Amino acid sequence: MSILKQKESFPGRRGNGNDVVLYPLSFSSYIKVIDPRIEVEPGWYSEIQELFESYLRVGGLPPSINGLSPLKMYIEWIIYEINRIGRDETLAKQILSAVLSTTPSKVSYNSIAKEIGVNHRTVAEYMKLFNDMILTLTLHFIDVNTVYYNYRKQIKIHFVDPMFYDVVSTWTGVKRPDDPIIVEGTVASHLSRIYNIGYTEVGKEEIDVVTLPDVVGYEVKYRERSRQVKVIAGKMKKVITLSRNGDNDTVPVHLFLAQLDI
Repeated sequence: MSILKQKESFPGRRGNGNDVVLYPLSFSSYIKVIDPRIEVEPGWYSEIQELFESYLRVGGLPPSINGLSPLKMYIEWIIYEINRIGRDETLAKQILSAVLSTTPSKVSYNSIAKEIGVNHRTVAEYMKLFNDMILTLTLHFIDVNTVYYNYRKQIKIHFVDPMFYDVVSTWTGVKRPDDPIIVEGTVASHLSRIYNIGYTEVGKEEIDVVTLPDVVGYEVKYRERSRQVKVIAGKMKKVITLSRNGDNDTVPVHLFLAQLDI
């Protein structure tokens, strides 16, 4: 947070370089760390799937990858950042508790505010803080006809790294979500490092992630038997269905993420 604040205080005086944001390791980077021999090609698919199941447990945080148990350390990190900028630790915990218990369902700042008894502007401020900490990721609704964000619609909130679900669960006492929910968040987090993203709805069908500017939809169906989602609407001419096993013309999510060069 200190680095972010310092960056914003030097508009026009930061040279011609690029900002480099160090996220937790992506799944493709995780594979390279665990076994650099692995290539995303036939003959390695079963190993990649096993590593993905491991990634859902340990995430991309170095202490966790190295076999340590960093939950307490990362809880202390969250508390430290919150206290250092003068925010309320208890309120932050309540908001994260509400987020974890509802993800990946659509919510609003108002609905979270009513649940814990605060102003919706306060919730919005804390969510911006969590996003800046690279703890959470907020998705806004995208109108696929105009390809504009509609900020009046409800939002979807994910956690940036699989381990963060465990961290917040341990801190708040809210049950860790099942793997399909964490996989959806992981897909959204990975795609957000490449594109501007949001979500959309076509009739009764909700598309988990939409990427801009190419306007491609991604639907996550992480279960044993999945069906391909065939939706065309507005400027969104393609929806890629990511599944557990790649059945029925879907794409195995572990192979999709393994091929992303991030």
